[in-house]
This record gives sequence, C-alpha cells and structure tokens, in this order.
Amino acid sequence: MRRALPHGKAFFLCRDSLAQKGVRNPDVYAARASPSTTDQIPDTLLEQSSAERSQMLKVLLIAVGGAFGSLLRYFFQGWVQRFTGDWAERLAGATFPVGTLAVNTVACLAIGFLSGLFAGPHLIREEYRIGLTIGVLGGFSTFSTFGFESFNLANDGEFGLALLNILLSCGIGLVAVWIGYRVAEHWFGV
Repeated sequence: MRRALPHGKAFFLCRDSLAQKGVRNPDVYAARASPSTTDQIPDTLLEQSSAERSQMLKVLLIAVGGAFGSLLRYFFQGWVQRFTGDWAERLAGATFPVGTLAVNTVACLAIGFLSGLFAGPHLIREEYRIGLTIGVLGGFSTFSTFGFESFNLANDGEFGLALLNILLSCGIGLVAVWIGYRVAEHWFGV
C-alpha cells in the first residue's frame, strides 16, 4: 500500500537520497523531481528499520542460497557418481556413495576456506556470509557444518569434545537413519 506524502517531506526524502549518491546540488534536482516519483513512497520502506531490512535480506539470501546449493548438490553428486561409478564398484565390491563423499568433502573444504576468509582482513557483510555458509553450503551439505564445528573444537584444544562430537554425530546419525527406516517399514510396509 502506498500513501501520499506532504510535498515538503517528499522533497527532503528525494534530496537526501540524491545527496547520499554524491549528486552535486541535490536541492535543484529534488525540486525538479515529479510528484509522481517522490510523493508516493511504500509504507514498508518508511516504517522498516535497518535491522529489519538486514534480517529480511538474511532470510532471502539463505533461501536463495539454499535452493542454489541443493541444485548444485544434485548435479555435482550425480556427475561424480556417474564418473566414478564403475571404478568405485570394482574397488569396493559394491556401489559406494562416491558422489556423497565428494559433496561432503567439497563442502568441508569450502566452509574451511570461507571461514578463514571471513576471519581475515576481508570485510564481508554478515548477510552475505550467512547466505554463503547457511544458505549455499547448508543446501549443498550440512556435513560441512559438522566438519567445521569438529575442527573448531580440535583447533581450540578440545580434542575430547571434538572426538565426542564426531562419534556421537556419526553414531546417532546412523541410529536415527536405522530407526527412521524401521518406522517407515513398519508403517508403510517398505
């Protein structure tokens, strides 16, 4: 919904916007602006704080990044599995999930690289960091988060907790998969 602003307020909004963009003599250009472009400002833009806009941007980047990461995983995993399928089957004696292993390895490499990059001198806005790590890498593989958290524990000298995290995550994860499968088997006769 849009609402009309008093001409004076529209003038000052336009002038301030032009001044922020570095335009010389923003008063002159703001006075020439047509009322149709400056008098109608969406209510949402006037009422939202910068924190609200930042939160909305984070959510948007996570959603878009997650969709992109999921598609990337689908295509990359399938390509790796097709590329190495015969070789892996001969080596392991069965179909080994090389595609999943590759995805998880690449995701761990990516989250390690990005975390090092973000910790360095490069200034990257929080919204973009979250969009890349939670969004893209979260859609690509949550294993990267597991790897990164285990690394952080070990890097902080908490080797026992790192090992516990690895054992519990893998062990509980396998048990949870087994329980979920058995429940589906029981309910739906899989």
